[in-house]
Amino acid sequence: MKDIDGVETAQKIRKTDQKAIFIFITSYVRFISEACRVGTFQFLLKPVAKEDFGIDFERAVRSYKLNHEKRLFRQKDGSCIINISEIIYIEIYKKHLFVNTEKEKYDCIGTMAEEEKKLKMYHFAACHKSYLINLKFVKIIGIDNIELTNGKKIPLSKNCKSGVKSALNDYILECSV
Repeated sequence: MKDIDGVETAQKIRKTDQKAIFIFITSYVRFISEACRVGTFQFLLKPVAKEDFGIDFERAVRSYKLNHEKRLFRQKDGSCIINISEIIYIEIYKKHLFVNTEKEKYDCIGTMAEEEKKLKMYHFAACHKSYLINLKFVKIIGIDNIELTNGKKIPLSKNCKSGVKSALNDYILECSV
């Protein structure tokens, strides 16, 4: 690029979009450290094999979807659209499905089984018959509860404990790749 390089461009974009995905393709190894400081998703050295780029591009698309996918939830008086990555947990109480985000609690219509099936691919796990948690918000798994990053403690049933731990391990492994 003529007046600005890729790292500077990424720095400017990062100021307004924390979720932007950057894949740097270059023949200059000296830029790796700088590129990593802006939260680079992948750094590829030229010449890049078509297959390698394809693999990393697919990973980037999956990552983008996980962070930007929205879901339509039915409500008594209409519907609401919620960004899946903002859902901290879902609770069912007295036949009401409550979708909890950092900013708001939505009273929706649906079943826990239906939501678990739809949200599993987005790293949600059932920790109790009445709760479905977004694994990215898990802070501590205790003996009989899960503490989330917002301080909320969610019950953890014995029947769900091993499934939650396994799902959390899978989530952590996927995030570290």
